[in-house]
Parts: sequence; C-alpha cells; structure tokens
Amino acid sequence: MNIVNDQKVILIVTDGMDSKAIDFVDKAKDFMKNCAYSLDAKTVIPAITMPCHVSLFKSVDPEKHECFDNDDPAYYNKIKSMIDIFHRRDRRSAMFYSWGELRDLAKPGTMAYDCFISGYYKSIEKATKELTDKAIEYLNTNFTSFTFFHHDLIDSHGHCFGWMSDKYIEACEFVWDEIYRLVEGVADENTTVIIVSDHSGHDRDHCDERDVTIPIMIRGKNFKPGTVLENVDIKDVAPTILKILDLAPDEAWDGKALF
Repeated sequence: MNIVNDQKVILIVTDGMDSKAIDFVDKAKDFMKNCAYSLDAKTVIPAITMPCHVSLFKSVDPEKHECFDNDDPAYYNKIKSMIDIFHRRDRRSAMFYSWGELRDLAKPGTMAYDCFISGYYKSIEKATKELTDKAIEYLNTNFTSFTFFHHDLIDSHGHCFGWMSDKYIEACEFVWDEIYRLVEGVADENTTVIIVSDHSGHDRDHCDERDVTIPIMIRGKNFKPGTVLENVDIKDVAPTILKILDLAPDEAWDGKALF
C-alpha cells in the first residue's frame, strides 16, 4: 500500500450516550480534559441510529440521503459517504460493530476490514470486549487511515432501563473502559480520536427534537485540549476527518471541518 498520509483517525460512536451522562463517568471526564469538545452538538431528525449514522458518514440531512429508519439500506443513495472517498483514494478503512444493520454504511468491497460480532447471539458486553481485542490486534499490524468503532450497549440499556437510569450509567462506564483499552492499545502521535454520540434519548426511547443534543470529543494534534467547539453538527464529522487525512469532501456535503 502506498501511504500518502501518515495520519490516522479513530471514530468511536457511543450510541445513545447523553451529554449529561459524562458527569457520572470519571473516564469520560478525564478523556475530555485532553480534547476539544462540545456537549451541545446537534444530530439530525429523526434521531434514530441509522439515519443519524448516514448523516454522519454522508454529511447531509436525511432529506438528502433518504434514510429515515433503521431498515433503510444506507448506501444506495447517490451521495458519496466518506468510505467511498477513502476507497477511491486508496485510504484503508476498518469497522468494528455488534449491531448488524451498520454493515450498510459501506458498499461491499470498500472496507479493508469489516468485523461484526453479534450482540444478539452473545451478550453485547462479550461482543464488545471481543471487538476491542480484534481492533487492537488488527490496528497494530495493519496501517489503517480510518477506523470506525460502534458501541451499542448504552443505547440498549437506555431502551431497556431508561436514559440516565443506574443501569444506563453502568453501561456508559463499561463502554468508557473499553474506549480506554482501545485508545491506549493502538493510538500514537499521528492518531486523532473522535468520540461522538449519534443521538441522546428520553424515558426509554429516542426519535425527535428532545434527543438531538449530543457530545463530541476530539483528541489530536489539530485540536487544543480544553477548547469548546461552537455550533457543532453531526454532519461536521466527515469533513473534519477528510481534512485530517488531506482529502477533499464531496461537493454535495453540507457539513464543515471543525479546524
């Protein structure tokens, strides 16, 4: 592989994590100290996992990418995702996930490595630990420009026990233990780590304007620790990643780079 840029990005999505939960999770608070961050970034409506992820990867609202629920295949719309751009520019990508629908975020053959471990047939906790193990092993032996790691446990506990319940906070703590294990296991001075939620939640559900406020943390050489990012939208994530990797965004995208 001809490495034309030595920068690497790890994008970690903490599915369903509310900004308010950070106050209850010591590792999240500690990590944020070394990041540029926003605790009032915005996601899209409907605030549902797949439409939010497609907006993250394609930097447009659902009205443009045409994915409105979790059953929509995400890659048939003509607007390019950042994975399409990485693939065309020979930037190697990998993804690690336990919620199978996320396979549709990338067209077949565009990822260098795709690791799915079912959270249904195993517990999500066991699947997550195995995914972290797999990611550490793979990323330490393969140069990877972009890595996507999805955590499903927080959202699952929100639906089962309620957002901000004790069980929900326990799920946040578990996920942050795994985030630290991954980042400490693979990140170096050329790695930018972006942690973002796709949506928040209320009671035991999410979908509307009550659930659009999300946290984002970015740790990397282009971001000064302690900087509070203003007017951040989930659609800004893909343009930011492309700028780090010295690539141009698609002309149809609506988001902006955050540096």
